[in-house]
Amino acid sequence: MIIQLENFSGSIYNTLRSAGYSPLKSPFENEKSFIKRIFSSPYPRFHIYFDEKKNNLFLHLDQKQARYKSAHDHAGEYKGNVVEKEAERVKSFFS
Repeated sequence: MIIQLENFSGSIYNTLRSAGYSPLKSPFENEKSFIKRIFSSPYPRFHIYFDEKKNNLFLHLDQKQARYKSAHDHAGEYKGNVVEKEAERVKSFFS
């Protein structure tokens, strides 16, 4: 799910930390990635990529770890009630 950030000029790191997200080192160069665990186990978790050029967030729910370290392909949910609720919650930190 794409979350468009309009008129946001603050720190993406600080704002997403306030929303409960932690930075995640991405295997892809120049990509800012953040996660929020739902339970104490690594999965499932919410995952956000920040696109600086388009000034938007791409949110999805990772159900399990990707099979291949060099790919984005994994068992993830990109829409649905759970993702929509989290998107609304995250948006509230940017207003």
